[in-house]
Amino acid sequence: MRRRQLEARLARELSSGAGLSMQEYDVLSALTGVGDQRWRAKDLATHLLWSPSRLSHHVDRMQRRERTNTPRRLPGRTRYGRRAD
Repeated sequence: MRRRQLEARLARELSSGAGLSMQEYDVLSALTGVGDQRWRAKDLATHLLWSPSRLSHHVDRMQRRERTNTPRRLPGRTRYGRRAD
């Protein structure tokens, strides 16, 4: 029960303080943790325990809200990097 309460409190604080959802925070946290390296989309989805499709749709929404930069597209692959601020 305490874990759920903590997660709910963190979600409220992220939303009110930074305007981020927990899912956006999870993505940005993973991207920041690799420095200048880039994640393969498939590997990032696995890391987040998401399907590649869910990750793709979520990153698209984040890009529309300017939460992250555009992924670098490679032939047959997508790689995500952290936002350059």
